[in-house]
Amino acid sequence: MSFYIIRHLPTPWNLEKKLQGSKDISITTPDKKTLEKIQQNLQEFKAIDFDHILVSQLKRTRETAAHYGYLNVEVEPLINELNFGKFEGESKTKMLSEVGDNWYKDATKVSLGETLLNFEQRLKLFNKKYENKNVLVFAHGAVTRAPVALSEKNTIKEMNTIDIPNNSLTVIF
Repeated sequence: MSFYIIRHLPTPWNLEKKLQGSKDISITTPDKKTLEKIQQNLQEFKAIDFDHILVSQLKRTRETAAHYGYLNVEVEPLINELNFGKFEGESKTKMLSEVGDNWYKDATKVSLGETLLNFEQRLKLFNKKYENKNVLVFAHGAVTRAPVALSEKNTIKEMNTIDIPNNSLTVIF
C-alpha cells in the first residue's frame, strides 16, 4: 500500500492565512513556480499505476487534480478537510488565541466544527478502505498531516506540529 498525497494548490484564503475547512474555495491561478513544482511532483510518481485517484468533495482538490492532468477522479468524502466550525474564514491566529497550545500539543483536546477524534476515526476508515492499494490523493492540510502523524506516532495528537505546504507531495507506505 502506498498513499501519494498532494495538498491542493493555494487558494486566496491560503494566501490571506484564513482557515478554510469545509468552505468550498477555488484555487488561485498557478504561477510559474507552482507549475514547475507540479512537474517535479509528477516525476516522483510517473511510473506508478494507481488503483485510485481521489479528491475530496471540495473543488480545490478537483481543480488541483486537473492541473496535474487528472480529470477522471473519484470523489471520496472521507478525505474532506477538517471542519473548523466558527473559525472557517477566520485567521489561524484568532483560532489559536481561543484554543491555545492544545492545537500543537494535543489536538484531540480541541473541538471545532468536528472533533479531532471523529476526524481521526474518519481517516482510519479511509486507511482501511484503501489498504493494500496504490492511491493518489488530492487533499488538504489536516488530511495530509493526520496520516503522517498516524503512521509515525499512531495518533493525531501532535499532527499540527507537521508543516505541509500547498502543492507538496507526501508519500506514506
